[in-house]
Amino acid sequence: MAEFIEEIFIEMHGHWTLPSKNFEVLEGEKDFIIKDNTVYPVYSGKSILFYFPENNKHILIKTHADVLPSEKFTGNLFEPVKIEFSEKLANRNNFIKAADISSIYEVFRCGGKFYNENGEAENVFSMLKRGGFNTVRLRLWNKPCDENGTPYGGGNSDLQRNLEIAKIAYAFGLDIMVDFHYSDFWADPANQRIPSEWAHLRSSDSIAKALGEFTRNSLSEFYKNGIKVRYVQIGNEITNGLITQQAFYGKNSKTKKLKRSIRGNFGSRNFKKYLKSGIENAKSVDKDILTVIHIDTGANAKRSLKFFGKIKQLNFDIIGLSYYPFFHGNINLMKETVTKLVKFNKPILIAETSYAFTEDSHPEAMSVFSGARGDKSYSISPQGQADLLWSITNVLLDLPRNIGRGVCWWEPCWLPFKGAGWSGEGTKPSWSDQALFSYDGVKLPSLDTFALMERKMIL
Repeated sequence: MAEFIEEIFIEMHGHWTLPSKNFEVLEGEKDFIIKDNTVYPVYSGKSILFYFPENNKHILIKTHADVLPSEKFTGNLFEPVKIEFSEKLANRNNFIKAADISSIYEVFRCGGKFYNENGEAENVFSMLKRGGFNTVRLRLWNKPCDENGTPYGGGNSDLQRNLEIAKIAYAFGLDIMVDFHYSDFWADPANQRIPSEWAHLRSSDSIAKALGEFTRNSLSEFYKNGIKVRYVQIGNEITNGLITQQAFYGKNSKTKKLKRSIRGNFGSRNFKKYLKSGIENAKSVDKDILTVIHIDTGANAKRSLKFFGKIKQLNFDIIGLSYYPFFHGNINLMKETVTKLVKFNKPILIAETSYAFTEDSHPEAMSVFSGARGDKSYSISPQGQADLLWSITNVLLDLPRNIGRGVCWWEPCWLPFKGAGWSGEGTKPSWSDQALFSYDGVKLPSLDTFALMERKMIL
């Protein structure tokens, strides 16, 4: 007879570390993931009973039952999507089917919950895995807070936040892609600000060294936590350069260029030096890491060819492109771009894409989609999202020599919760109408696109 039973409740996005590696699972194992002596829930309203023979003790771990009213998950948004089977995808084990979920913990912090097709709370990582995703992408900022320690927002994607997300994703069998921005906040073609902790450096050699050390030390932390990193982006949308502007010191800071001697403008000696340092230091942690160089011109063949022609001598592994049809134009332009990039004989990844599932607004959200003037020929619905993902995937699968390597949906879990905005408390999420979940956090049928293409739906 056991000495006593201890009951422990954990949140759906939480976990609990077992007090001993010597245990037996008596019941409930199918509703939880156990990895590295840690327990992660899959479904709400479930329990798992452990027995620890060392002290003759039982521990019962529970999750609270959480089911939405039926009206929350009925209607047009939840009608099944129609997707053709893809034999090519089903036979490509190395195809990256990724989701950038960098804001997920901020959503959790603000009260966000996720529900499956039955309206039952389910671990969001479980739903991504069931939907056919095999990778999560995480942006990494250096120090996303001001001198007083106040976070800038946008997911507050520092190393600790990355580790928290990656640990759960890895437990659910998802590969990890780390997207180094080499900045304290958002990096994109218009913003490539040097991290504040590097702002005192006066030579390109010292910046390259700092960049390399940050890359190596950050990745080492993943491995120390038992997380193998499979892909590493060396910069984010570095179309115009990497580390070209002064540090970010708050929302009202002005963008100013760095001195020419340290500025990493596209094509410059410094630019290549910084990339080389990032690539080499990533490989020093794990030679099997695949490095990605990522730009935003997925529908501009001329610009993309010019960019990768300038850095073809660098030893990186994967070409990464952003392609949003509503910004960049129709898929024929994307097809032209990737077809011409085949000449470099490197795998090609659409590192960012998305599309809206609704035109309805939400009081806690803003919409970049509604103001965009590119191609919106796909229906604004979960079916339209699925059609876009199907189209991009098939363009890549049709490339020769299996060069088309994967697709990443950007921020499919960024629910519209107050406090989870793109830049601190006073802003709103800007991508919630392009998520793969409804505003209420219910899984949309489009989330299952990859699984449907492969006919590998796990119910």
